[in-house]
Amino acid sequence: MLGWLFLSSGWGKLMNYDGAVASLVSRGVPDWLAHLAPVAEFLGGTLLIVGLTTRYAAVLVLVFTVIATFISHRYWLSDPAQVTSQYINFWKNVCIMGGTLLLFVTGSGRIAVDALLQRRWRN
Repeated sequence: MLGWLFLSSGWGKLMNYDGAVASLVSRGVPDWLAHLAPVAEFLGGTLLIVGLTTRYAAVLVLVFTVIATFISHRYWLSDPAQVTSQYINFWKNVCIMGGTLLLFVTGSGRIAVDALLQRRWRN
């Protein structure tokens, strides 16, 4: 489920790649990072869903979420009408960060590609 958040959001950004990059650049994101963001988001989500290189994918989406949170959800700088919404989104992202940290610590499950590859290497 966590992977689906990133895959679906990243897919939307890839389908409007130029617009997504322009939006990030307009918010002060360096051009090179703005070009990486949609790909990182989509790839990280895909890897989490299939359970391939789960720990690396968790770190990728964690870094993505930290950066995205401080770009888009700085509630302390928002106009008064947006403070509540941005505050909620900020803490939602903190919870997502917690989920990615849990995936980093625990790794993938039994039916993930990581687990299948690990069983194959043992035999």
